[in-house]
Amino acid sequence: MKAGCDFHVAFSPERIDPGRTDHTLRTTPKVVGGLTEAGGARAEELYGRICDEIVRVGSPEAAEMTKLLENIFRSVNIALVNELSILCDRMEIDIWEVVDAAATKPYITTRTSRTCLSSGSAASSSSPRWSRPNSS
Repeated sequence: MKAGCDFHVAFSPERIDPGRTDHTLRTTPKVVGGLTEAGGARAEELYGRICDEIVRVGSPEAAEMTKLLENIFRSVNIALVNELSILCDRMEIDIWEVVDAAATKPYITTRTSRTCLSSGSAASSSSPRWSRPNSS
């Protein structure tokens, strides 16, 4: 048996963001890349039943590279905010005040900033190092 001839092959990376309720499997665009055009079409047909939007790419490799880019982008942003947090600490500036102020710019998202500050590092999401003071 030969892939692409005797059976279809396609890849679609996982794109779930744990903890978010505003983006679900249905509402998050689904990236799909088939080994062949027919394989991609079959995968698109399948995912089209449960996802609102399908984004076709030319190959399974391109689909996987999409996921790598997303992860790298997130990691770089988390590392940047970690460094900024250290600098703010040394300068006695409240990092949360900075993050909240930056969030007022319409096309800037600080969700990654909040995630990184809650987790403490780009590599870990389970070991809190910084926490927002109680506002009570």
